[in-house]
Amino acid sequence: MDRKRFVALLRTALMQLDDLQNLRRSPLLPLLAGDDASNPIALQQILLEEIESLKYASGVRSARIYEILYYRYVEQLSQKEVAYQLGISVRQLRREQANAIEYLADRLWSRYNLAESPGAQQETPSPPIDERESLDREIAWLRDGFRAEVSHPAAELSEALRDAAVLAERYRVKLQQEIPPNLPKAAVPPLALRQAFLTVLTAVIPPSADQSLKIMASEAETSLFLSLRQTGEDTQERVATGCDLTSLDIASKLLSPFGGQVAMVSPHPLHVEITIPIVGSIPILLVDDNPDARRLLERYAASSRFRLITTGEWSQIIPLARRFRVHAIVLDVMMPEADGWDILAQLHHHPDTQDIPIVICTILPQRELADLLGATAFVQKPVTQQAFLKALEEVTSERRGPD
Repeated sequence: MDRKRFVALLRTALMQLDDLQNLRRSPLLPLLAGDDASNPIALQQILLEEIESLKYASGVRSARIYEILYYRYVEQLSQKEVAYQLGISVRQLRREQANAIEYLADRLWSRYNLAESPGAQQETPSPPIDERESLDREIAWLRDGFRAEVSHPAAELSEALRDAAVLAERYRVKLQQEIPPNLPKAAVPPLALRQAFLTVLTAVIPPSADQSLKIMASEAETSLFLSLRQTGEDTQERVATGCDLTSLDIASKLLSPFGGQVAMVSPHPLHVEITIPIVGSIPILLVDDNPDARRLLERYAASSRFRLITTGEWSQIIPLARRFRVHAIVLDVMMPEADGWDILAQLHHHPDTQDIPIVICTILPQRELADLLGATAFVQKPVTQQAFLKALEEVTSERRGPD
């Protein structure tokens, strides 16, 4: 049996998890159940246990896959119900569900040595994946699959602190919180934010042994700052030699696709700061005469850290840019009363807009021309949410708006 057929059979078995009659006829039964090849309950139990094992597996991805497989096949909720439960669209759930089945198939294929079983078609072995490549894949999975989700920082921090409590107890570290109520929503998926918090906590708790760790939050115009400071009588003399800088780097990588970061402010006393982007905190001016295009891009940005101010009139660009102190301008080229290239030139020479990055967004395939005429970035219509937000991330990464 080749792996492609194995995945198809696994998908069918999951859909029939409570149907013992059909499980009895599944080719997976003799393949996985061994001596219990005549007992469909054995196959049912194998699949249930494999799904349950994901609940306790390490890694950001495993937790999400467990939720999808558990709600969809163990609880047997409909796709619509699961999507609602996870706060995503049905279309996104379908993509994640297919990936979850592939992931489960990989685990079973490896655990039962199916590549070496009689009749199995041998595949060319993949080269070993190093830890950095594996991390990059998980981060890409988070970025592409969960970009539209927002989170409540206080709730995710509370979950992370609950999980880290056992570590704090082991090292006799007292965790003190000074978190104000009603923190703004974060433009980071809950899964990424919680894991970033937990990764930082596991890095800073051990070197703070027999000390207190104060956790404070403050808010700026575009970001929320979470500060973790070591406190105690001898903190000035102690150097945090045991702080796991690799873990801090991993936590920063978890947040970076969404505009966040983790930084070591001071090693003695230990002070680490987490920067978390706030939903709708960065104003972007969108200039497009097509109202449908404006509504689409507004939906794309709705759960990100970008807030779109839109207009279909080129004469409003300077007043709106000045009023909202925008960090970038997204400009259509084909507009009825003005040529986008002329507008681009005018914006470059006007004192209120000459330093603002400009993204050309047009159906015309004129990337090179846009570059030569001074555009900061170019996206061609029809534009995807990923391409649009990526362009905004790139043009605002070095500039945070006019003073």
